[in-house]
Amino acid sequence: MKQVDVRYAFYGLIITNSIWIYVVFKDIWTFRPPVVYSVSVVPSTIPTPTTPFLVLFTSWNDSMESGNVYNNTLFMWRALGPDVTLVLFTNNTKMKEMAKSFGWEVLPLMRTNCGGIPILKEMFKTVMTTYNESKFYGYSNSDVLFNIGLKATLNMILSNKALLKRAPVLVTGRRIDSPVGLTEKIQTWKDFEKVAQRGLMSNAFALDYFITTKGFNWKEFPDLVIGRPKIDNWLIFYARRKGVSLIDASASITALHQKTEKRKKMVRECNREILIKSKNVQFRQNKVVKGNAECAHYETRHLKSGALTLMKRGLYSTLC
Repeated sequence: MKQVDVRYAFYGLIITNSIWIYVVFKDIWTFRPPVVYSVSVVPSTIPTPTTPFLVLFTSWNDSMESGNVYNNTLFMWRALGPDVTLVLFTNNTKMKEMAKSFGWEVLPLMRTNCGGIPILKEMFKTVMTTYNESKFYGYSNSDVLFNIGLKATLNMILSNKALLKRAPVLVTGRRIDSPVGLTEKIQTWKDFEKVAQRGLMSNAFALDYFITTKGFNWKEFPDLVIGRPKIDNWLIFYARRKGVSLIDASASITALHQKTEKRKKMVRECNREILIKSKNVQFRQNKVVKGNAECAHYETRHLKSGALTLMKRGLYSTLC
């Protein structure tokens, strides 16, 4: 029997008597052919262009369960090419030296919350000031790897002058979860694609990367911290409320999550508490659930010819 992509056939929530029932068909995902060149290069020898195309940044602490997660991220992100400027936010001397050895740049953590966790908007504001000529600025959780679909997608968006002129852009997408034991074996793009094909697609509420253009307004965004629940959903809701062109790039960007054991629960509700206490933001659960990838105004698609395109969504999830 021929497989049919039913990912868009039915997706959303059925709300009955205040009970939410999440309904989604099983994903049938088609990956692009693996890249033919190897990523086994010496990162520090790659020249960096004067003007970056994308500034991609992250942060992590020294308590991650597997050091290989860091090594994979340092290595695979560098393989995206010299026109992607990589930035690690850290005050740890050892991590600073390691990142620089892979050709990354390092910035100090200035403002934190929830016991030392970086504040997302402060990171964005810092990189936008430091690298003010870049086309895109993107944050990703440090345990996520990307294929070259990342650059292909951003190049396609960059070519859409009408879209960029209309409003700031926010690009996000669903991730693919894979046990860290499998991701440790990645050495080439071919390895990457093989591992991704065995992974499981996350739901539309679990978003680990956010890429914006310079015009994105962070002034009214609350001091939410990275890597904790609510920040992804609130950011999507905030972007929609501010008239940002929101793009779901799940179909063109493979975001491979190196899955480890669950984080400690002591700070998992930190962002929720920040939203409740905020003077400018009234926390309501119905706003947060509106912040999912299915509520994006646009989605990326591959045409039969293989060309990448941007399509405006005509139907939205019942949550939106």
